[in-house]
Amino acid sequence: MPLPAKVLEFVELFDAGRYWDAHEALEDHWREDRVDFYKGMIQVAAAFVHVDKRNWLGARKVLLRALPYLEACPASHRGFDVAAVCDHGRRLLEAVERLEAGELEEFDESLRFRMRNHLA
Repeated sequence: MPLPAKVLEFVELFDAGRYWDAHEALEDHWREDRVDFYKGMIQVAAAFVHVDKRNWLGARKVLLRALPYLEACPASHRGFDVAAVCDHGRRLLEAVERLEAGELEEFDESLRFRMRNHLA
């Protein structure tokens, strides 16, 4: 089954580093298809909005809300490799927690990932 247009737009915007726009695109789709999976994905994009602002507290809070939604999904769900997204989310959470605590001085840019690489 092909992915809905707004979901494809989310992937393109996310991969371009336009996290706020990706968040908005998927939120538009979520208004029509209110499943928790999309809430989690929207929040992953929102976490990167906070990362870009170096708001570690905000990123941590959003990730702590996002991960339970995603971890409740099957490993492959609605066209995504959710297990891989969760893995990236957990590594991102660990990094922002360490940044927030002052254990790291700068964000590891390798933690950014391409959503298209997680299409099932």
